[in-house]
Amino acid sequence: MNIKIVYNTKTHKIAPKLQTLEEIKKAILTLYPKQLADGFELYVTLHPQMDPFKILDDSCFLRIQELYHQLNWKSIKFLVKDLISPNLTNEDLQILNQSVIVQSTVQLSTFNNLLQQKPQPKQEVIETKKQIMIADEKKPEIFLAEQIIKELQKQEFQELDYESEEFKQFIIDQIDERLKHYGIIENQNKPKIPEYQMSLQTRNLKITQFVNQQFQFQVQIMNTGNAIWRKKFVELVGVSGYYKNILVDLQQDTAPGQIATFSWNAFMPSYPIQNMQNEFQLAYIEGNQRGFFGEKIQIEFTSVQNAAYQPFVKNIDQNKVQQLMENAEIPREKAIEFIQFYGADSQIEEIIMAYFDQPK
Repeated sequence: MNIKIVYNTKTHKIAPKLQTLEEIKKAILTLYPKQLADGFELYVTLHPQMDPFKILDDSCFLRIQELYHQLNWKSIKFLVKDLISPNLTNEDLQILNQSVIVQSTVQLSTFNNLLQQKPQPKQEVIETKKQIMIADEKKPEIFLAEQIIKELQKQEFQELDYESEEFKQFIIDQIDERLKHYGIIENQNKPKIPEYQMSLQTRNLKITQFVNQQFQFQVQIMNTGNAIWRKKFVELVGVSGYYKNILVDLQQDTAPGQIATFSWNAFMPSYPIQNMQNEFQLAYIEGNQRGFFGEKIQIEFTSVQNAAYQPFVKNIDQNKVQQLMENAEIPREKAIEFIQFYGADSQIEEIIMAYFDQPK
């Protein structure tokens, strides 16, 4: 199904591979990173005589898709409203209505009937619910109660004393199992959760080089946790300063107790600067998520002008550099390079739009 979005009367077609609500919202933010940074809402309509629907969550989004499929409509148009002016205007309503008038020959009563129909659960959902019901029948709490009742019946049948050590130990064992189940006491058989910890080994973290000069820098860090650092799954990330968003890969797998070396080639700024502070931090990748761990590593850079070689480099407004870094999420050196290429005298809004319009 084709998906289009409209923001400030501008229409954009979303790539066909993007079909989930989360993917669509990310695509919209890529188109308008600055304008929609504070959040936005999506609206859609089914009929000119009906109020528009606000897409609240995934279930609402899927329901709208399902209704469009039932009506054999080939495309959905969503209206994007930023939180600065969240109320729908008459112009907004006209845009939404135009998107359905062309393809709608269905009476309003048909829409009401469709909306009142509850979506039929899929067979795999039904089977899952059955399994949950079966599992609920043997919940740990119920199982514990059954075991205690059986033991009481056993004691009565054998005419044993409730104060017996056997009975006391049984109760203690059952309670311990419950405490382990809820994590109140440690289960010795439970596998350990991987812990990412580090200890910085390199201490001289100051670099001085000529302007625009390429250099190589290394940082050594010990793995003090219980998780193995896997190559391509642990990296050193620039989190602030000129080298923000720089990614430095781990050279090889590093077991607990071993020292990892992170090495990268970089260029000094194109202008002289003293004692430029930058922060780096380790991160691990799990699924599609990145988690940071350990202390932030402070590295100080100083770039000096080479008296023997002084090429003309036009001064660049550092505010423009910072804005391009934040909007495009790119390192400072890449932002400076693009501004020099596009034109340092251009407006920052024009520079940002030009960056996103580049061929991928």
